[in-house]
Amino acid sequence: MMALEVKEKEERKENKLYVIDSRCVPIAEEELQRGVAVLQQEITLEEARILVSGGFISAVRNEFNAELLSGILNTYVPCNKSAVFLHPGDIALLFILHDPARIDYTLVFAHVITPVRVNLEETIKEIEDKYKDFRKSMLDTSHQKRRKR
Repeated sequence: MMALEVKEKEERKENKLYVIDSRCVPIAEEELQRGVAVLQQEITLEEARILVSGGFISAVRNEFNAELLSGILNTYVPCNKSAVFLHPGDIALLFILHDPARIDYTLVFAHVITPVRVNLEETIKEIEDKYKDFRKSMLDTSHQKRRKR
């Protein structure tokens, strides 16, 4: 059992791109327990075509959606009813079909990340120090310009 776990971790070295016909991003249970975030941004059709041009894993579970996506993206998108779960670093192209009759859809880029935990007080102090340095340099520059006149 232990050797299998190591092998699975070795296979995770490369981040993966999934095409999914859902609003939801399926996250692996162990990643949910550790804490992850999903950053999402609506993208254009051209951006989606570029995204999938390097290859992807289909997680499109509906045959109609797979055929529709194949036509929209100009690349074959197979129907795949196997469950997939994303991990930090993985990317998904979400296909959200609003109205099949009018072929009204939205394409969303989703990136699974591990949120960075920061000490808020230290971050605020660092920002304040940078601002003070910036103000000082601006004042020094202003004084130098006055002296040149």
